[in-house]
Amino acid sequence: MADYAWLDPQFGVVSAVATFAGAAALLYRSIRRTPRGYRRLVRARELGRHDVVQRFYRVAWIRHAIMTTLVVVLVATDGGVSRTDVGLVLPHGRHVAADWGWTVYVCVILALSTVFLRARAKRGRSIPGQRNVVALVARDGERWAAAAVALGAGVSEEVVFRGLFTAAAVDLLGLSVGAAVVVVTAVFGLMHLYQGWLGVLGTAVVGFALSALYLSSESLLMPMLLHVLIDLRGLVGVPVSTGAGAARHRG
Repeated sequence: MADYAWLDPQFGVVSAVATFAGAAALLYRSIRRTPRGYRRLVRARELGRHDVVQRFYRVAWIRHAIMTTLVVVLVATDGGVSRTDVGLVLPHGRHVAADWGWTVYVCVILALSTVFLRARAKRGRSIPGQRNVVALVARDGERWAAAAVALGAGVSEEVVFRGLFTAAAVDLLGLSVGAAVVVVTAVFGLMHLYQGWLGVLGTAVVGFALSALYLSSESLLMPMLLHVLIDLRGLVGVPVSTGAGAARHRG
């Protein structure tokens, strides 16, 4: 049985209320507002409104920065929740060497797959999953902004979901670490509802793998690295393929 004694948060009242409120707000946004926002982005692409797209990237980056900052402030002000409890430490688990090995292996796979998918896109072949997020993929002049969004999402979503929400589920909901991971993974998948149910499932699978890496390494550093690289590949590394077709409006 894995030993998760290092994960021992003791949320104060203010931190607990803030965490529940944040989780509720994220769920509401994911189910109600994010799909509408994505549809607006699709329309902006169709109309050639690059200013709207740039504003979308800018707002997304600011939102991610605020989320990360709020978690850091919570940890700094709540004596019952330490940096260790939310993974804001360097990797130091018993299997840290193996964890780094797997991380490097996945990085190589991501790099090779990016080369392969770029070639496929340039030949006009469809890219698996791209149709569901095609409006988000950077075009000419948008790559730096999209890269900033990938970086912000990779950091903030790991800090909030793998870090804060896992700790909150263990302490505030009284769940085992395994059950906490399942709940957090489900919520993380729902955050991507705008991609359709296959997108939710795929994101949940990735989220579960990142949670396993987090718990093994006792740090968010490796999950953050992989999350950022995955998002960079999706938003910047692989161009829009003509095989992706028009971006779909989701109801």
